[in-house]
Amino acid sequence: ALAGTPLDKALNDITLNERHPRRCYGGYVGVTDSEGTHIFVNLRCVHFDESRYCIYAGGGITAKSESATEWDETSAKSQVLLNAINQSRS
Repeated sequence: ALAGTPLDKALNDITLNERHPRRCYGGYVGVTDSEGTHIFVNLRCVHFDESRYCIYAGGGITAKSESATEWDETSAKSQVLLNAINQSRS
């Protein structure tokens, strides 16, 4: 789910085209409440170090996806994280 399909081709494309490590690219988050445990795939992450941060936001791209729409959605996901970071600085 986090690399693409078919998996072997997607991993090859990632290796050839991405110039940055995927440190926190995605994963899962689990929440337990009175109704049970709920597990979600996380496609929005931020990696912090001493002097900077990097926002990671994935998309659910399919054969029917339109690149401009996917870019807009990914930008919106990133903006949510950027807003949270900026609010924490004030």
